[in-house]
Amino acid sequence: MPDDQIARIGARGQVVIPASIRRLLGLQTGETVVFRVDDQRNVTVSPAVVIARRSRVPVKQYSQEEVAQLLIDSAYTSEEEEDARKKIASMGLNPDNFRHYEPDV
Repeated sequence: MPDDQIARIGARGQVVIPASIRRLLGLQTGETVVFRVDDQRNVTVSPAVVIARRSRVPVKQYSQEEVAQLLIDSAYTSEEEEDARKKIASMGLNPDNFRHYEPDV
């Protein structure tokens, strides 16, 4: 886990998520995140995979491990598998913990 990171709120209320945290969460430009505030006013930021249009509630939120397995399972070539393994490593996970299953063609 990276140490605490500090970010500044911009004029339009925008906050830049530090690169080390984006890598840890596997976030890419344009992806959606969910902000949650608990009873102690602590804010958590999580990747959101799908947001329902009207309710703005996440339909499915994947754990880091689920995202890693999806990355591996989506690889069709050895190059794609290697790219997936690198991305998993950049998320702070061990790629060897995720088995690649060959797709049925």
